[in-house]
Amino acid sequence: MCLGLFVTATIVAQDVGIRENGKVQRGYKCFLKMGEGVSFGNYLGEGYYHYGPDTDGTWATAEFTTTHGCQIIPQLFVGGGLGLFFGYPFGNSDNDEWLYAIPIYSEIRYTPIHKMVTPTIGMRLGYTHGFDEAPNPQGLYFNPSFGVRIGFKKRFALDFSLDYILQRQNTLEDYRYYEDESYFLNSLHLGIALEF
Repeated sequence: MCLGLFVTATIVAQDVGIRENGKVQRGYKCFLKMGEGVSFGNYLGEGYYHYGPDTDGTWATAEFTTTHGCQIIPQLFVGGGLGLFFGYPFGNSDNDEWLYAIPIYSEIRYTPIHKMVTPTIGMRLGYTHGFDEAPNPQGLYFNPSFGVRIGFKKRFALDFSLDYILQRQNTLEDYRYYEDESYFLNSLHLGIALEF
């Protein structure tokens, strides 16, 4: 799917030509992003007894997001958005639970160079709304990213990124030995986004 999106963007770029107006423009901006990668559970806390998702669980995960906001200056974008995060177990894990969640976040993006091709640094912070049962993410959503932006025309660009996603994870039982017991889902994704 990522390959298909890239080929489509390349064809559009060839049709319109790469011009000086491929630089970052001020004003309203929308990002449609897809990321794919791997996620694994992680237990943080203390106590003799704890109940939660399989801490050795591994999932193949994907995330689709839409972000809307304003390019305040050529270097700084501020906005917010939501998406769909899901995954299925794989590998040697005994875990057979699928993941489903809806992240809702605010985002800032920094584009240090005002050129057609430029590096980007992004940060999303928000809340993940999981569904009823564990091990779905529920709570904190933290997503830093690093990548490159390729501008094709005045209001169109293609972004590639490497994303780290941290989300708090539901526990399987309400009982906890200590109140500070927490589970987190760590994800590493390769992302591609249409910017317009």
